[in-house]
Amino acid sequence: MIEINPVNDTAMKCTLCYDRMQNGLTPACAQACPTASIQFGAIDELRERARARVEQLQSQGESRARIYGEADIVGGLNSFYLLVDEPEVYGLPSNPKLPSRNVPTGGALSAVGAAAMGVLGLVGLRKRRMDGFAAEARQARITRGADGTATLDTADTDEEVDRA
Repeated sequence: MIEINPVNDTAMKCTLCYDRMQNGLTPACAQACPTASIQFGAIDELRERARARVEQLQSQGESRARIYGEADIVGGLNSFYLLVDEPEVYGLPSNPKLPSRNVPTGGALSAVGAAAMGVLGLVGLRKRRMDGFAAEARQARITRGADGTATLDTADTDEEVDRA
């Protein structure tokens, strides 16, 4: 059940009544559900109950009754539903996919991004280092005279530089 946290004024999601389960009780939603649509228990027992209910509905003429979330859908869901219409009518995907199927692609793209950032970092460091070398080389080409003047040796010309 969603409720508002009075401390930080945010919505809190269902915790499956962790406190109740620690005391051996059923989650409140399953206990209070008037139609017993929400059930809680061992997964195998719940699947057996669901199959029996589907058989009962089909024997009463509801041929569309089926279990959504069994092993035929992405290896089985941890919660499943008894439907009497198409999943889309209930806001469920007709062919759900696990989010983990995106992990290899996402991992590869992350690695490529990290490598690109590493290369850019190295290029930036190299440029900084080369700029430092260039500054040192310019400084080394300045020769100081006895009269306080400095001469900048360049490949093209000799310039006199006043001492600062």
